[in-house]
Amino acid sequence: MVLPLLLKAEIQLGNKGAAAFGLNSKVEYDSNLNRSANDIDDYIFIAQPNLLYRYDTGLLYIDAFAGLQFRRYDDNTSLNTENIKSGIDIEYPQDAQDTNFDLHFTAGYNEVSTGDSLLQSFIQKEIINLGLTGHYYFTDRYYLSSGILYRSEVAKTDGFADVTTYTLPLDFMYRYNDALSFGLGYRYKRTTVDGTDPTADSDSHSWYLVSEGMLTPTVELEGRLGLQYRDFDESAFDSQTSVFAELVASWMMDERSKLELTAGSDTETTSANQAVESMYLNFAYDHDFDEKLSMRAELGYANNDFERLIDGGTYRSDDKYYGYIEAIYELIEDRLSLNASLYYSDQDSDVKLADYDRTFVIVGVDFVY
Repeated sequence: MVLPLLLKAEIQLGNKGAAAFGLNSKVEYDSNLNRSANDIDDYIFIAQPNLLYRYDTGLLYIDAFAGLQFRRYDDNTSLNTENIKSGIDIEYPQDAQDTNFDLHFTAGYNEVSTGDSLLQSFIQKEIINLGLTGHYYFTDRYYLSSGILYRSEVAKTDGFADVTTYTLPLDFMYRYNDALSFGLGYRYKRTTVDGTDPTADSDSHSWYLVSEGMLTPTVELEGRLGLQYRDFDESAFDSQTSVFAELVASWMMDERSKLELTAGSDTETTSANQAVESMYLNFAYDHDFDEKLSMRAELGYANNDFERLIDGGTYRSDDKYYGYIEAIYELIEDRLSLNASLYYSDQDSDVKLADYDRTFVIVGVDFVY
């Protein structure tokens, strides 16, 4: 879990951990709130006070935050809202050398108000994430990586459906050496949709090869590649067979620079009850100029193919190209930082409404006390 601030908890709670108070504040300019050809632009003023907690003693590690985000729009004041933000990350046992298992629990309840590039609409949602993952080591060479993940998206905007997914990954791994492992994996994903008919409820089965670890002292890789079969409950939707892929590869060019490649192919379901096959490719470059100033730049491409009822086949395909750059300057280490970012995307689509471009600018200040 990535907390909303880089924090160093300051209020000591004895043997019960430490806490801190934080504030995220920023001004955003969004040239296309709806992510559609009917573009509406606005300035958004955001403030988010947070309570942060950390426990890091013995075998147990806990990192948690809770906050309330205030969003105020300059012109479109009907979109003004207050959103709850929260998350917790628990590891047990951490850095243990004499156990044959480890567990990682994550959870969060978050309210979001944003435009959606798959829906061409501004939408409000309540999102709940729960995850329990871990490893069981049979021997020094063989181990199991598994877990269960839950995600609920409840649409608060009229006309959209609620989407729930349950995911169960199961990877059987062989440790080739101290740095690199290979394996075979299977993933089951159940998706249900409420609030529409016929629903895109489905069961997805993925079989894949796995590789994770250090290819060289400076190159790290985690990848899965295989096939996925999606079977819909309703006969109105056609079953899908597609490539399943997840890749994260990073190269530490030197002590201050890192190049990262992420790519993947998967299926998803939108709040409009649409079944989508997605593919993405992203290059990122991170660089620390000194102890205070850092930056990140990204270039990427994404493709989304939409499926409708069985008698219609594919009726929409989107190709999105985007670029992003961000700079962060720490005025006071772990306490006060400034950030600015610029994002631009251009989406080409078979559907005129989904053919658009967008410019997004952020200037912000993060403070921890």
